[in-house]
Amino acid sequence: MTLTKREYDKAWDDVHKERSLELLVRPGFLKAFREASGREK
Repeated sequence: MTLTKREYDKAWDDVHKERSLELLVRPGFLKAFREASGREK
């Protein structure tokens, strides 16, 4: 399954929300997600 840009954007919104709530987002997940989505932030 290939995600669309819109789906990656929504997922990044979720990551940013978790971080703003001071929830732990695992560094390994962030690294893999950055590579898969082609984005840094």
